[in-house]
Amino acid sequence: MPTRTRNKDLSLRHGLLSVTVSGCLAMVYGACIHSPATTQFYRSLGATEFHFGLLNGIPFLMLFMQFVSALMTNRLRRRKPAFLLLGVVARLLFVVIAFAPFWFPARRASWLLTVVMLLLAVSAAMSNLHMPLWFDWMGDLVPKRILNRYWGTKQRWMMLVSSLALLGVAGFTRVLTAPIRVVYPALVTIGVAAGVIDILLFVRVREPPNIRVRHVPTLRLLLEPFRDRQYRTVVLFSCLFAGAVMFGAAFVRLYMLKVLNLSVWATTLIFSVTGLGHFVSAGAWGRLADTYGHKPILIFCVSLKSLIVLVFALVTEQTAPFVLPLAVFFDSMLNAGNMVATNGYMLKRAPQENRSMFIAAISAAAGLARFLAAMAGGAFLVAWSRVSLSFLGRTWNNYQLLFAICFLLRVGCIPIVRRIREPRSGSPAVVLTHIFDLWPLRVLRAPLTRIARRVAK
Repeated sequence: MPTRTRNKDLSLRHGLLSVTVSGCLAMVYGACIHSPATTQFYRSLGATEFHFGLLNGIPFLMLFMQFVSALMTNRLRRRKPAFLLLGVVARLLFVVIAFAPFWFPARRASWLLTVVMLLLAVSAAMSNLHMPLWFDWMGDLVPKRILNRYWGTKQRWMMLVSSLALLGVAGFTRVLTAPIRVVYPALVTIGVAAGVIDILLFVRVREPPNIRVRHVPTLRLLLEPFRDRQYRTVVLFSCLFAGAVMFGAAFVRLYMLKVLNLSVWATTLIFSVTGLGHFVSAGAWGRLADTYGHKPILIFCVSLKSLIVLVFALVTEQTAPFVLPLAVFFDSMLNAGNMVATNGYMLKRAPQENRSMFIAAISAAAGLARFLAAMAGGAFLVAWSRVSLSFLGRTWNNYQLLFAICFLLRVGCIPIVRRIREPRSGSPAVVLTHIFDLWPLRVLRAPLTRIARRVAK
């Protein structure tokens, strides 16, 4: 092997290792700033269901900044400096959010909530300015022949660290008996330190030359992803599915704390299994995507994604600690498949020129759908706060009715995901046989095989 090729391969391996370690640190950051402790912190500031709709929706509304970032990416000679600056500042703003009650103790809760939402919007805007820069950079850095496998492997380790970090958060909130306005700032300090290191690790990651598009009209650049008939199908699906999911998902943690009366540490403990579901399945999803394409994986995962909200609608205060960890675990396996398939399709299908705009078309459009869905969900909970229905021998509150509607919305996305165009993808039936080779699903394979044989007789 020539020395130049060997050095290039070594540089690539070191770069991909740094990206993976960086992703793991990002999971620590995310676990500390977006855990059930965050929900409890906002509740301590007087946040209502309407406020939670805003607090969960604002970061997704700011995804429209990815279109701005895509235009910026097309004109920058180097993406790294802008990525580093935006990423670090976006993370540091969470320190201000967490310590705002200490710095402005005399202010009313409504004023503090307004400040928090404004800072959250600024941080989200900066994060979404730097994300297309990162995706475009990774699209040039990671060879397409290993893209899905690398993405799946990276996702595995990231989510394992996420589980461990959430376990740490659960232990922290269990042991520390101080008020949440003391606990949350401490968590944020730890998380932001990990998040800043995460960004700074990219200083030593090689940046391939950026393919700039400088002499094409802005409107043409913006519309190019939507004019691609094949790519447009996945953009439409991403928007509708994101809205269907967020209509209920934005209020799951609030429901667990407020209605199911679970403690912060118990809720965090339940969500810690999400990383384990990703860890055991993401690598397999990546291999399947490389072999059979992305569409069959999306069809399988979307077809089962409605089950989790049905579980939340049916679970009771007594059964929640036993049922929810298992349900969240299997749902996280589906989330891993969705993530690997969507990112793989996005990076492989998007052209090298104007790639950042193709990335923004999926992320930003879906973000707007998530914002509108979160706002609609919050408005529904407020409007139906005093309404309950008696049906099937039990009384259903406004949260359970919200989850029932969310279930129907998710089921309605199944025909839409089947319309995604990917000519060289395999059959969902063929992929299904390989999906059941994932070890957590092997326990289901034997009884399903027996049932199939009896039906065949």
